[in-house]
Amino acid sequence: MSRGGGRVDRLELWLGGVATPDVAKRFVRLSRTFAGDDAVIEQHERTQTNRHGLQSARRNEWVTILDAALVESGLADAWLHEQLSNASDIRWAESSHRRPRIHHNGPLKDEAHPFVVASGRVVDVLDVDLDEANIDAIVAVALDNDISAMTIRCGVDAELQPRLQGSIDRQMRNRQGRRKAFLTRHTTSNHLLLCVQYPQNSDT
Repeated sequence: MSRGGGRVDRLELWLGGVATPDVAKRFVRLSRTFAGDDAVIEQHERTQTNRHGLQSARRNEWVTILDAALVESGLADAWLHEQLSNASDIRWAESSHRRPRIHHNGPLKDEAHPFVVASGRVVDVLDVDLDEANIDAIVAVALDNDISAMTIRCGVDAELQPRLQGSIDRQMRNRQGRRKAFLTRHTTSNHLLLCVQYPQNSDT
């Protein structure tokens, strides 16, 4: 069970009559509120899915960062088959356990699903380092893409990250862009990927 953010709040093992017959695995994402509905994914048969490696960084592909607890549960493939019309197109990034990431050719059926941390379409590929020397140029590219808010969603030094995010927030404050975005890093080429986030009114 998880309340999101990759954290597992409680593990339970039910045996005997209280267990559901024919369910091999179950993952429960607890609602953030007591009145909300919990999200549940079940797998009735154990399946093996081939995982493809990343292609080169490119515009217009989709990037989704998943709830780390979903991936650790072993049910990510089962859930993705429900969310994508062609799950064979999924390319897994060799990212950290904290930010499991997939690349795919079209949007999820439900980009606001509780198992999704962020999902968006790549609108620009930047061949620069994510550092203080380049942050102004990165923000300029975001503004050219009609972006009003951008969140860093890749590994950055713990002391550097708040300075970079603070610079982004200050430069984008009071701008008239209509879209929200996140910034991540291609695992193999190290290019930065600027992704317009969907749904567009979701929190960054």
